[in-house]
Amino acid sequence: MRKHAEGELGADRSFYFRGPEAKLKLRASNPMDFVELADGVDDATWLHHLRRGDYSRWLATSIKDAALAEEARGIEARPAPPPTPASACARRSRAATRRRPDRRRQRWHMLSPRTAPGAPPSRGRIRPVSHRTWFGRFAKWASHAAGHPAAFLVALLVIVCWGLTGPFFGFGDTWQLVINTGTTIVTFLMVFLIQNSQNRDGAAVQIKLDELIRAVEGAQNALLDLEELEESDLERMRAKYELLAREARRALASETGKTPL
Repeated sequence: MRKHAEGELGADRSFYFRGPEAKLKLRASNPMDFVELADGVDDATWLHHLRRGDYSRWLATSIKDAALAEEARGIEARPAPPPTPASACARRSRAATRRRPDRRRQRWHMLSPRTAPGAPPSRGRIRPVSHRTWFGRFAKWASHAAGHPAAFLVALLVIVCWGLTGPFFGFGDTWQLVINTGTTIVTFLMVFLIQNSQNRDGAAVQIKLDELIRAVEGAQNALLDLEELEESDLERMRAKYELLAREARRALASETGKTPL
């Protein structure tokens, strides 16, 4: 189990949360991905895979953890209770893990992250990961610091001091070389730090938009992960929505009697 915890399984061995109507396609390429995705899927999706025995099958065939797969199979095999709201059934299936010995409970927690002892039932939220690499922390700090008014004042003060020292150095080549070299080095390094921060911020925004599309009923899941498509595909989809916008404007104009934009 440990060797697969953070590794990358192939597409054929990954676990896919699809849901009862196959509207989702959330891929977990390792148990850590599974934990984060399982903590955010709705109860209907969780129960759909639980009743199909998908969890134990994946643990046995892809993760190769026979003990954990057997324990999951035991919970999946329990007879379904009388008609009960899905949220109550999901809480009950996860609560079963609390009655396991500590050794088993810790292992099953990898499969059912929303049943940690003493924790309240999950409401479908994915827990943010707080740890970052040292470079990520430094890039974030540098980006915030560079955008602070104090940073601008410090830079302005440096330029003023440099300008005032000009007469003492006769405005020579060395005097000019100092400011040129200093600003070039700072600019060169800041490019990478700010780009790193923007990459992470942009990825976070895309994930939040994907989650809104996934959660809103009637939204097209085909719009998920659009940033990975080729430019030609994006242009084709943009043309489709431009057509829808024109039709909506014409319909609005016909109702109000105004000329469409």
